[in-house]
Amino acid sequence: MSRYTQEQTEFIREVAQGRYNTEIAALFNARFGTNVTDGQMKSFKANHQIKSNVLKRRRTEPAGLFTNEQKAFIKDNVKGLSNQKLADLVNKRFGLSITARQMNTWKKNHGLTSGLKGSEGMAHQTRGPEVYITLVGIRRHSRGGQGLIITCL
Repeated sequence: MSRYTQEQTEFIREVAQGRYNTEIAALFNARFGTNVTDGQMKSFKANHQIKSNVLKRRRTEPAGLFTNEQKAFIKDNVKGLSNQKLADLVNKRFGLSITARQMNTWKKNHGLTSGLKGSEGMAHQTRGPEVYITLVGIRRHSRGGQGLIITCL
């Protein structure tokens, strides 16, 4: 005794060409009011030597961090901006919450560079000499390798 009628088998043979198992199962379920899964459709086709003649794996667009519009925006604005500034710009424009590290990784994976070298493009933090108050008096150390020490007794 067969699980599928002759009409159902012929229907699958007719619609299988050029379609994936999920599509065939959806058409089959719509036509006959059944609840066949794509795995069951795959087994049925294999047992009855029915070929679809489609690629084994469906070509799909991978879901990534950014949409195509966002990717184009980043590519247009990458030159001369640090990862943090570019991430802030993208977050402001598109309402995202991308970190500088995510932007850095994405740029590396897609072969993009800002053209900046090292700490170029980042605000330089200037600090004055540190002053220590000790039991002996006031001691001042200068940064920058000069080794300036002022001691007041």
